[in-house]
Amino acid sequence: GQNPEPSKPKALPESGEKAATPATPTPPQRAQQLVRQGKLELGQKAVDDLLKDNPGLQDAQLLRADILLHEGDVDGAFEAAKTTLKLAPESPKANLLMGQVLFRRGEFPEANESVQKTLKLAPNDAQAWLALSRIAEVVSLRNKARLCVEKAYSLDPKDPAVMLRWAETRPTRAERIAAYEKFLQMTEGESIPGPQWVKPRIEALKKLGDLETNLLVSPYMHYDMPVDYLLQDAKHLRGWGVDVAIGSCKPAKLMIDTGASGITINRNLAEKCGVKKLYDGFLLGIGDKPAVAAYTALADRVEIGGVQFKNHLIDVEDRR
Repeated sequence: GQNPEPSKPKALPESGEKAATPATPTPPQRAQQLVRQGKLELGQKAVDDLLKDNPGLQDAQLLRADILLHEGDVDGAFEAAKTTLKLAPESPKANLLMGQVLFRRGEFPEANESVQKTLKLAPNDAQAWLALSRIAEVVSLRNKARLCVEKAYSLDPKDPAVMLRWAETRPTRAERIAAYEKFLQMTEGESIPGPQWVKPRIEALKKLGDLETNLLVSPYMHYDMPVDYLLQDAKHLRGWGVDVAIGSCKPAKLMIDTGASGITINRNLAEKCGVKKLYDGFLLGIGDKPAVAAYTALADRVEIGGVQFKNHLIDVEDRR
């Protein structure tokens, strides 16, 4: 696209003329500022005050749902999002927020419907394309997820959330490093810093250098993957498992998580199989646990249900 016109310098006030003072933010704008600054408690109080005087104020209801979602109160956010949709069923913001809440509730088809409606109402909403990419990713439509991220980036490359997701999808390590560093520049000095994993991720990518990893050794063809039950007890299914052989170890039964990529094992198995530790880090998204200590290791050989790889990266949860 064409470069935007450079902004013209503002004229200096004439001698004796007072410079214009910035407009005082309205109460809804002030509440939104507090939320953006990470001051959720103050933001919630400001929203409550607004709703006390005007329960039907759409922007305040949206903010209330957003705050509850940030605080992890997904059920509360769901109720607030429903209230907002009743007030404004054709609002792109209200439909997008409902999609984000439904996604957090694990209701992916319903989340998809809300986000798709948002895009019908506002086709150029970068945040809606970003939300659609997350839904596609979690149901393993990775190419669609990547295309949605590209679309979001084309619409709003200066948005930090869009920039971060775009960085994650870059095809080479050098491109990911450059994009992550650009993200850090964008969020430098912000009241809400970027995620704590970004700097360690940059260092990890630099340490890997040009090492080729996760290389397929077996012929590229169709394979039938044997999958077994993993039982919680005699009556309850815990999940599904597949045999994974790491290094020279005998195969271990690892649980399948369709919403995650890669291989995660505990430290006992890692030490037994002789994987090489590369760098420290942490893992997110293990059930409802907070971030847990972990490190990334390199296995010279990995076999998953008869399919062999070499130089495979493995996440090791740092507990026995």
